[in-house]
Amino acid sequence: MTTTLFLGLIVNSATIVVFLLARKLYRLKPSVLLLPLIVTTVLTVIVLLFMDYSYEHYVDLTNVLSGLLGPAVVALAYPLYRQLPLIKVYLRPLSISLLIGAVAGVVSGWGLGVLFGLNDEFLAPLLTKSVTAPVAMDIAAILEANQTLAAILVTVAGLTGAVLASSLFKWTKIDHVIGRGLGYGIGSHAIGTARALDNSELEGAISSVAMTVCAVIVSLVAPLFAMIVF
Repeated sequence: MTTTLFLGLIVNSATIVVFLLARKLYRLKPSVLLLPLIVTTVLTVIVLLFMDYSYEHYVDLTNVLSGLLGPAVVALAYPLYRQLPLIKVYLRPLSISLLIGAVAGVVSGWGLGVLFGLNDEFLAPLLTKSVTAPVAMDIAAILEANQTLAAILVTVAGLTGAVLASSLFKWTKIDHVIGRGLGYGIGSHAIGTARALDNSELEGAISSVAMTVCAVIVSLVAPLFAMIVF
């Protein structure tokens, strides 16, 4: 017991230190490829492989950090509160875009899975890829799907969106702060919201709104969609 606690303290501390160093590196060299979450994830995987340490054991030891995901998401309500008057101005287009975006996230995940011939074990977690990890894992539990796989797919979707979003916005000529914030929040949830906050507080607030509302919509749509397709 004492050994496990000591090992957990070391692993959690090492993860935090690596993240802080990655954040410092990103501030010195701001690049999408050097986003703190990407650098921390890559270094963690390399260390786990080098030490022949199982992912499941690492997750067990870092449950404390995982438990902070919920409060971190709630903290995003602060920029949302500060931008509430402007959000009220765009309430109608925001509502329509969020509904379409959330449903598209569920359907596109399933469609891509079917296109690549994945079985139901992978298709069910894919329905949750567009919402933040704590919500995705709860939805996966309702669907009786693999929660760990759901969390991994959420992370992949978030990182991919955070890296590719800027280029995609340029290619599609989306330059309005509302559109960019919606894109980050709907497609890349918390990871995209962190990226949007780097651009501006308003963009981050819109992304926070998108992430939160999408979580609610997907929580309702994903189980209904699963009943139809599985």
